[in-house]
Amino acid sequence: MLELAAGFLNYVEIQQDKTEFQHFKRAVGFLIEIYGELAVNEFSPKKLKACRKQMVKAGTMCRSQINKQIGRIIRIFAWGVEEELVQPNVVAALREVKTLKCGEQGTHDNPPRQEVPDEVVKRTLPFLSPTVAAMVKLQRITGMRPSEIYRMTAGDIDKSNEQDGLWHYILKTHKTVKRVV
Repeated sequence: MLELAAGFLNYVEIQQDKTEFQHFKRAVGFLIEIYGELAVNEFSPKKLKACRKQMVKAGTMCRSQINKQIGRIIRIFAWGVEEELVQPNVVAALREVKTLKCGEQGTHDNPPRQEVPDEVVKRTLPFLSPTVAAMVKLQRITGMRPSEIYRMTAGDIDKSNEQDGLWHYILKTHKTVKRVV
């Protein structure tokens, strides 16, 4: 199991952004904590459920985060199949584990995020640097995620229709581009 985890973390560190790497690192932590010495092809749905139970017991993640971490563990094993470290039947079996449903014992769901009232934003803007203030204003009118605004550069903006007062922001890539078939 340690070889699979180390190989995958090395792979994901090169291929993914830092946040995704940290998520996988946390998932690997739960996996290794319980099954570090286990041979990868001995891992089973019951063992995956034991990892999930450990996550629930820790109480540090909401239900949807736990489900995502379980999905990441399955992705680690799927990568292992691609690298011929794991038998395909192991991944097929792991994919049969159902996600935690709303209200399952020991889990909690975070409340929905609430919009920040315009008045609070207006009162906050004078305390922000000009760049951050502009980013906040842009986020309010576009609904963009902070990370999308952070990655935006002047070269991404098409000003060819400037006479109409319109600028077009053209994404170089989108977070789901890898999922498009």
